[in-house]
Amino acid sequence: MINGAAHLKALEVAKEAGCLLSYDPNLRLPLWPSADEARKQILSIWEKADLIKVSDNELEFLTGS
Repeated sequence: MINGAAHLKALEVAKEAGCLLSYDPNLRLPLWPSADEARKQILSIWEKADLIKVSDNELEFLTGS
């Protein structure tokens, strides 16, 4: 699997097994190729989580407000 597909498959399997999924993006922009890519990838997981833990700065980064 490429481009993060392995972790998305793991989320799918866990969800099908009835697990409650939590997500903390722990944003570290220097580790990403770009801010846009970070936002895109974080939000792709965001939609699958049952609980999300974000800081004020992360929320502003992800939503633009």
